[in-house]
Amino acid sequence: MASLELTAQELGITDKQWNILAKFKEVIKDEIRPTHTDYYLVKWLKARNYDISKAESMFRNSMKWRDEFGTDSLLTEFKDPEVLEKHWTGGTTGFDTDGRPLFLMACRGMDFKGIFRSVNKSDLHKFHIKRMMRLLEIGKEQTAKTGKQIDQTTVVADMDGLTLKQFFVPGMDQMYEVLRIYESNFPEFLGAAYVINGDWKSKVLGKFIEADQLPVSWGGTQIDENGDEFCKTKVIYGTEVPKSYFLKDKGLLNEKNTVKINVKRGSAKRIEFNVDEENSALKYAFQTDNHDVGFGIFKAKNPKDSVKDMQPLIQPKRLNCHLVPESGSIRLQEKGLYLVIFDNSYSWARSKTVYYDIEILKPDKTSDMKVEELKEGEEEEEEIDENWKTQLEDKLTDNERC
Repeated sequence: MASLELTAQELGITDKQWNILAKFKEVIKDEIRPTHTDYYLVKWLKARNYDISKAESMFRNSMKWRDEFGTDSLLTEFKDPEVLEKHWTGGTTGFDTDGRPLFLMACRGMDFKGIFRSVNKSDLHKFHIKRMMRLLEIGKEQTAKTGKQIDQTTVVADMDGLTLKQFFVPGMDQMYEVLRIYESNFPEFLGAAYVINGDWKSKVLGKFIEADQLPVSWGGTQIDENGDEFCKTKVIYGTEVPKSYFLKDKGLLNEKNTVKINVKRGSAKRIEFNVDEENSALKYAFQTDNHDVGFGIFKAKNPKDSVKDMQPLIQPKRLNCHLVPESGSIRLQEKGLYLVIFDNSYSWARSKTVYYDIEILKPDKTSDMKVEELKEGEEEEEEIDENWKTQLEDKLTDNERC
């Protein structure tokens, strides 16, 4: 059994839970990194109700995700998109009475539709993960100052002025993905959350948050260096996003490497890539003229394999990519045949025009892409058989179908 650095009392857990932590640490010892303290490791057990098997699966999946996503370099290497820097609400003004950093969010004036039309999914995810990691860094700084373990954040959300008109369904789907990333990879991150309403001051101020830690406009006493009661040098407030940020007009339609295809109603387009080096990567970007399209990536043994015989790397899913291009990359650990699928089998009424730029990146970062019979102007459509169509449709949940 692995040894622990801290006692059960120091960790705030029972002796039984302490013993479970020791066993858990032994099970995952091959994945433990220098920054993984006992405080950090016990979070995974708490998230899975001290079930070692479930916590191990969660932990290992997260470590793999962190390596592929590049989380350790986000704080130093990722530059926030300007539209998010200027128009996505949020900021820190102090700490709650437990020493946790306060993160303030104001929903009034947030132009969700404008924002989601101006940033791709990958950058949106990186922006929010980077923001979370910065809050964790602030917690570490507080721990060093106070000697008290600070590894959570308190959120204060001002929902005043939020209207249904602000909601944008494709954007909300992306935010759900961000929340899933939080839940799967940053367990026990949220210490407390407060929503401002009429009597919130009497319930929260003084008991959980001191008044001098909040701006005057939020019910506190703090003003910023400019004398601003909103503390706008610390907290970003949402405003309308200028159309000059919109990606639709900057998308793939006019890029020289872009390939245009037509995916007829009730059918799918399969694009094959033969990868001859291990640890290559598939980088993709695509968008449609109008409406959504299904997208998935598979590893196959031969081109005629049925879906059930292929290994799904990205499960087929309908994506709203007509407003903002969809982009990303995936590691190809093995040599072999890979298929990218643009699926329109669920649509009985509309064909979809898809613009895409896909390339295979070798480990040395050089590009090697082979696309057959998909050049501009070719209209032959690969009609899929009913078996293939059924299998693709089975991978779409009922609420995703037209």
